[in-house]
Amino acid sequence: MKIQEVLKGPELDDLTLSEKIQYCKELKELVLSLPFDEKEAKLCEERYLTLLDICLPIFKTIFRPNINFHTTELPKGPNIVICNHLDSYDQIPLSCAVPKLPLHYMIAESFEGTLKGQQYKKLGAFVVDRNSDEGKRLGYIEALKYLFRGFSVALMPEGHRWIVYGSDGTVQKFHSGFASMAQLTGANVIPNAINNDFRIGKLYVNRGVPFKINLEDKVIDKTNESHQIVTDLWQENRNKGALIRTKKR
Repeated sequence: MKIQEVLKGPELDDLTLSEKIQYCKELKELVLSLPFDEKEAKLCEERYLTLLDICLPIFKTIFRPNINFHTTELPKGPNIVICNHLDSYDQIPLSCAVPKLPLHYMIAESFEGTLKGQQYKKLGAFVVDRNSDEGKRLGYIEALKYLFRGFSVALMPEGHRWIVYGSDGTVQKFHSGFASMAQLTGANVIPNAINNDFRIGKLYVNRGVPFKINLEDKVIDKTNESHQIVTDLWQENRNKGALIRTKKR
């Protein structure tokens, strides 16, 4: 298999089960043959957890977020943590949902060469060029490098912050990349919903029940089901008093 032959989403639904099993085998062999610094990835996780140990107590003291867990136990990796995307700093409240789980984030190419981007990279993030199909494919493969090795990745399946397009704050349509990653790597999907308005006492974080996406499943169906799960978690936040941001920051 060549990098150009890697399928990123609904294309997987066109494969038979036997074809998909063979594809998974070849994909894993390809991904694990590509350059990857596992020692550095683990060092980044140590930095990430150290920073959380320092910052989360301060954040919780100031903002007093309402945090809800539908299950107390988190599965062993690999994991894909998904969440709605409201703000550039969604990582902070999302960390409240999985405080002991080091996460590797995809960050936009606009962070490349910036101080903020360098800081994110030191904490385990990796840059994705979303301006081209090839860039998206390479970002997809980069995430697979982590997942096939048992690491956990955090993704925002909406693909953009809602304030960029002036949405009303509801959960927007999901892209299917996370679902195909979960299917191909056996990763658990951990759904979350946040309302990230940073108003004291009005910030809600809601972690749902982890689930699997099996080889027999249709990627597009599981993408839509995952969207509904996050929407339901988001609505639970609203029912408890969470606010919808009505203006851009």
